Amino acid sequence: MTPDEFFGKYDQKFVDFDGNKKYWCVDLYRQFVKEVFNFPQSPLVPSAKDIWINYLTDYFDRIDNTPINCPIKGDIIIWGTGAGADGHVAICKDGDKMQFTSFDQNWPLLSPCHFQPHNYNNVLGWLRVKKVEDTTPPPPATPDLSGEVTALSKQVEQLMNDNTILLADNDTLGAKLDRIYDVIYGRGWVWIRMNKLKELLPK
Repeated sequence: MTPDEFFGKYDQKFVDFDGNKKYWCVDLYRQFVKEVFNFPQSPLVPSAKDIWINYLTDYFDRIDNTPINCPIKGDIIIWGTGAGADGHVAICKDGDKMQFTSFDQNWPLLSPCHFQPHNYNNVLGWLRVKKVEDTTPPPPATPDLSGEVTALSKQVEQLMNDNTILLADNDTLGAKLDRIYDVIYGRGWVWIRMNKLKELLPK
């Protein structure tokens, strides 16, 4: 599930991740991690602000709130106690260095999930999914067959210049032509074969 799909699924709804009938911002955070990232859950915390020091370091990078940073869609934004004794947590929708919009629950108090504009007051920072290194091995290098093509072409030209045998009956020449066009076009060259052969016939 993408962040946008998650937003659409829960907009104007309450999320109760732990089933305790209390719709906290932490419930939304945990539901997001489960459905969008399919990551394990971070340790239980007494309040939202504590996610800042109890996140899963194997899965997220922690980015401090500074004047030169701004969150991107899907970042998990965490507030400190300046936003209340328990802090707050929400999911970034978009933002710039001056303000941002996040997907919040329980901000304002007891509100369902919705998009909420914010400034950066009391924001500790945000968690961003670690970049996964691509371990796929590179494709094998394409061999340089230009030398082989040139050599075969010269042999074909020599056979044509000899004029000792007809092209249509010359198995040696046909085999060399096959090899040239296999190298250049792959096995899909057959549909142009006759025209190529005609081009090589003596005038």
